[in-house]
Amino acid sequence: MAEAVVQDTIQWTDIATAVASICTLLVVLAALLLGWRQLGSMETARKAQLLTDLSRRWDEELLVESRQAASDYAGGEELASALERHDQENTRDYYVLGRLPNFFEDLGILVSEGAISPQMVAKSLGSSAKSYWRLYQPYASAVRGRQQTIYQWFEKLVEKL
Repeated sequence: MAEAVVQDTIQWTDIATAVASICTLLVVLAALLLGWRQLGSMETARKAQLLTDLSRRWDEELLVESRQAASDYAGGEELASALERHDQENTRDYYVLGRLPNFFEDLGILVSEGAISPQMVAKSLGSSAKSYWRLYQPYASAVRGRQQTIYQWFEKLVEKL
């Protein structure tokens, strides 16, 4: 008879342990699910902030000045000649005109590193990237003999768009 009582106690303990284990597992799974959702929300917020920062930078005075300066040239060949001349003379115009491709170069690096998706860039600045690449591509091609990697990420960005 004493044996039966001991056996009933062991079964009750086993059942309580199993129920506690299942409850613990459910709590851990719920915590993981909530944590996963939180990470997704944080990633979305990070991308939104990055896109906001890029948009703000695009509209800042320095890039507006560069866009206005680039619009003074009829096409890529004319701009390439001017950039070559400004580079040799080390004029301020070289640096003003260089801001635009540098911006897109940085954006291309962000896309290649997965910091921002090409789809987000396409929706926000895609047409501008393509348009400015057509304008700056002749200069990049001309200079690549001396600087093989100049604007490579800008070019890759446009290819992804």
